Amino acid sequence: MKKFMLYHFPALLCVLGIIVASSLPGTFIKKYISMVGSDKLVHAIVYAIFAALIFNSLLHIFQKMTCYHVALMTLGLVLVFSFLDELYQRRIPGRTSDVYDIIFDLLGAAVSVVLLSLVVSKYFRNY
Repeated sequence: MKKFMLYHFPALLCVLGIIVASSLPGTFIKKYISMVGSDKLVHAIVYAIFAALIFNSLLHIFQKMTCYHVALMTLGLVLVFSFLDELYQRRIPGRTSDVYDIIFDLLGAAVSVVLLSLVVSKYFRNY
């Protein structure tokens, strides 16, 4: 249970947080996005954090896999989740679906996963 709470629960909380944020009406979101300046920047940051948590979780599930394979699995999961999230947002009043959101989600995730892969492969694993 301790390993679940340490490695997997944060990723699940992040999924829940993204779903909750995606469920908010567009008028509510636009007010807070304007403080940051760009919704694409928010997408990249949120999905970079999400990818880091997924990567960490998968590293502890698939301990015999190389960082490269775990990174590919992470990016695949992030891509599928991002796509489904955009489809979900179409149904929320005042929200729209945008392919550029998916691109920036994946861009943020890729930066995060590449950096984590370099650190893990250099300092923690012999792959």
